[in-house]
Amino acid sequence: MTSAPFADDMQMSLIYDHFLTDDSFKLTLKTFKKLNPLKETNFLNFSAEQAKRRKYENLDSSFIFVPFGVETLGPWGPEARALFKELSKRVIESTGDPRAGSYLGQRISLAIQRGNATSILGTVPRSGGFEDILFSFK
Repeated sequence: MTSAPFADDMQMSLIYDHFLTDDSFKLTLKTFKKLNPLKETNFLNFSAEQAKRRKYENLDSSFIFVPFGVETLGPWGPEARALFKELSKRVIESTGDPRAGSYLGQRISLAIQRGNATSILGTVPRSGGFEDILFSFK
């Protein structure tokens, strides 16, 4: 959770909670599809965003809370997209570079990909190298 001045009057701070949802859970979505008008790809983020809102519902009113949800395979939640658009607009205004918003999106996407790679590598058992995979012909 990060806090930074955000509102125009600088008296309100932005607090966001970043989280990843697992796309492999989609098999269970068939049960909920009829209840949820959202696309299947956004269901996980939408429901996780709602859970985060409930978690932080007792925050002081001087904070703006935004749940920033991203699925492991890429789609961003509705509130994450809205926050990104607002941050992009502010970065473009402050730098004067119309590409600044795109750069911000690229950095966030790379951070997500690195996190996914770390998660995958964390499940692979460590070995002494390639000796058990490679062999030499003599």
